[in-house]
Amino acid sequence: MIIGITGLAGSGKSYVSKIMKEKAESALMKKVLVIDADRVGHDVLSLFFIRQELVKAFGNDILNENGEIDRKALGRKVFSSRAKLSFLNATVHPVIRHEVEKMLKEKEKSYDIIIIDAALLDQIKLAEMCNIIVLVECSEDKRVDRLILNRSIPIEKAHAIVQSQKELNLGRSDFKIINEGNFESTCRQVEEFLSQLTSVE
Repeated sequence: MIIGITGLAGSGKSYVSKIMKEKAESALMKKVLVIDADRVGHDVLSLFFIRQELVKAFGNDILNENGEIDRKALGRKVFSSRAKLSFLNATVHPVIRHEVEKMLKEKEKSYDIIIIDAALLDQIKLAEMCNIIVLVECSEDKRVDRLILNRSIPIEKAHAIVQSQKELNLGRSDFKIINEGNFESTCRQVEEFLSQLTSVE
């Protein structure tokens, strides 16, 4: 079973993924793997040919002192321009998809449930790999607060990230979890989802 968990930046996808993994392992006795697409994206940025493409497009000032991609500098470049963000996505998304697909082939026989945690599940074409998709939602103000507090992102950049996703279509979803910050409420919704999942199985 492959579960996709998606949602806009700051919605709490990784938080929900962690709760779901813990609940599925403890209550359902399932072996669960979480694939963090953002982490895969970090690794993709370290690939030589990707670095070359991005430096050609955005300049050497996106590199740190070690010659690696500085994600903060890259973010400042792309979140102010839809065209630049589109170029970045077109460059890295196919490689992220390939890496996730490779991980699924390697791991799917060893786990009962694999969770793909990805904001751009549909855009990266990971949704088609999933049996079921969970959408995590919360208010825009809460998303901005989380980006500032949890990721130490400056307020201007946090607002820019949220604005850049205003018209983002997250694609299909089969179940919705409202994650406004109440731990008990989020846990109940995860438990309800897992209950429905086991009844379908």
